[in-house]
Amino acid sequence: MANQTAWTTVGASHHASGIASAINTAATAASWLGLGSAASALNVTMLNASLHGLAGWVDVKPAVVSAAIAAFEMANSAMRPAPECMENRDEWTVDNHINPLVWGR
Repeated sequence: MANQTAWTTVGASHHASGIASAINTAATAASWLGLGSAASALNVTMLNASLHGLAGWVDVKPAVVSAAIAAFEMANSAMRPAPECMENRDEWTVDNHINPLVWGR
């Protein structure tokens, strides 16, 4: 559960950073001058798009974690307890040893 919370927090942080950067770019881009202005605007736009893409990738992780938790809990609840498994192994060993006697060999 802590892992799921961490992924959700990271995703929210990435989205917030991208939004803050876009707002900062919009507020300051008017004062940029020359060819450097266009290059800076293009670069910050690409960086923000990448950041939102990363945030989108992170957004799916909590669902993956939930599915993994559910799968673990289901598999764990379906497992036979260790003492029962050990008893079955012991019984199997005894059965293998007495089979020749039962078959008359």
